[in-house]
Amino acid sequence: MTVAAQDGEFPFFRVLGKASRHLTERGPASFFREVVWRLHYERLQWLKRRRARRHETVPSAISFQGKEFELHPSLAGLSEELLMFGIHEPLATSLYLENLSPEDHVLDVGANIGYFPLVASHAIGPSGRLLGFEPSPDVFEILKRNIQQAGATNVEVFPWAIGSKRETAQFYQSEVPNWGSLIHDKSLLHNRSITVEVRRVDDIVKEFAGFHPTVLRMDVEGGELMVLAGAQEVLHEYKPFLFIEVHTFALGWEAVRSGLVGLRDLGYSSGVVIERSWDQPWMSKRMRERRHWRGTIDALLRRMESPGDPLVVATFGLLLRRPGI
Repeated sequence: MTVAAQDGEFPFFRVLGKASRHLTERGPASFFREVVWRLHYERLQWLKRRRARRHETVPSAISFQGKEFELHPSLAGLSEELLMFGIHEPLATSLYLENLSPEDHVLDVGANIGYFPLVASHAIGPSGRLLGFEPSPDVFEILKRNIQQAGATNVEVFPWAIGSKRETAQFYQSEVPNWGSLIHDKSLLHNRSITVEVRRVDDIVKEFAGFHPTVLRMDVEGGELMVLAGAQEVLHEYKPFLFIEVHTFALGWEAVRSGLVGLRDLGYSSGVVIERSWDQPWMSKRMRERRHWRGTIDALLRRMESPGDPLVVATFGLLLRRPGI
């Protein structure tokens, strides 16, 4: 049986019509990028099909930083990437490491199963501290075990969601474990909700004596502006380096733009934007590098709103540092 027969007939004319409309409406450069992205994506699907055909035993853990690292049993999202490639968001990981220093104090909001907390734990060293937060119960249990297995004594983790006020709220869990959110959005494949404790960054920092945040990382699937709203005192007093995954599809561009202008007004004048759909471990390094930009926030806003290649509906990584910090 051919692959076409296995997977169903390829909808040639439908795809051709869609491609023609894309070329006409968005121009050859956008069309070329779409073709390149699709070729890489099809390679990923081929790798997954090949693994399935071989009936390979799927491990529940991998080796990460020389230690056993447990994956989520769904093997979806982040866990699948780590299983297949051993890395997640390669460019963002590299740029994050460039901005971490020994003795940093890190707030990690949306710690998931521990990938970014352990990346940071190595970089900040034994004199650094990291507080990580993950409200999804099954994910949190894996996070705790991975931190313990790694022997990361500079990391503490808590089962809290982080938002704009202290309360209990509905947290929407997803088929993809790293897509859980306080924001309900059908594109995040939410399939159930639970009640969780929500805390504010400002309150947490006051509760932990001697913790002086130099870094704030978050990946909260649309809850970014709520986290920032509850961190205004920390942003003013400590001026932490920010590493934020921005989910424009959930927030809307006007809200995202207003948030970026607010950060600019706090003194975060320049940074880096990474288009998330290209920062994939199955994408070529050259293409990952081409889809990120550096500059002032005003320049980055112009780039994101560029008529010829807009990012206003994209998910993107944002890394911001105040001058002199």
